[in-house]
Amino acid sequence: MNRLLIAGLFAGFILICVASAWAQDNNPPAVPKRRFKHNARIKSVYDEGKKQTVVMTQWFHVSEGIMKPRSLETDPSLINDRNYDRNARIDESLEINVGFAYPGRVLTSTPEAVEFDIRVAHRGVPLFKDGEMPELTAVKDGENISLGKTSLDRSKTSAMVREGQMSFEMLFARFNYPGLLRLVNAKSVVMKVGQLEFKLVDRDLEALRDIASRMTP
Repeated sequence: MNRLLIAGLFAGFILICVASAWAQDNNPPAVPKRRFKHNARIKSVYDEGKKQTVVMTQWFHVSEGIMKPRSLETDPSLINDRNYDRNARIDESLEINVGFAYPGRVLTSTPEAVEFDIRVAHRGVPLFKDGEMPELTAVKDGENISLGKTSLDRSKTSAMVREGQMSFEMLFARFNYPGLLRLVNAKSVVMKVGQLEFKLVDRDLEALRDIASRMTP
């Protein structure tokens, strides 16, 4: 009987811990203002025409670059192809830019929307088509967090002399402030947009935490 009582109390304690962790993840605390360690530059500009202030990072490279699709430099099956040019320069890159806007010159309340921009250069055909854009998803601790549908800003494909066909694409998603808090409440996050995958490590997330800290008065 005592063992059943102890087992019941232990199971109840686990349920309380799980419920508490779930509640914390769905209602993450605001990011306090402090000194953040990242390489991004953040600027604040007042738009006289729109009577609003825009706070944003400048474009910065994601620390670990593109995870998928894999380039020729990282795919052994392609590197072993006899037609592969080992001297070709594969200049693939991925940058992000995150920001928000609020009316006037002084922040008096937390803005509702965050804009998350992605700029990617990769080998091959474009990954995205206007009108068929996928959702931006963050994978954190095995959980998929939907951050809303993306929009294509621009897309261009060029035939390079050494690299071959290169595609340059820019897209963005807008989501709310709680979504940003859930995103930055981790040490690393895998971001997915259709076929494109990239990882945000702690240094990248520090820039986003810096942005989040500026969204409260």
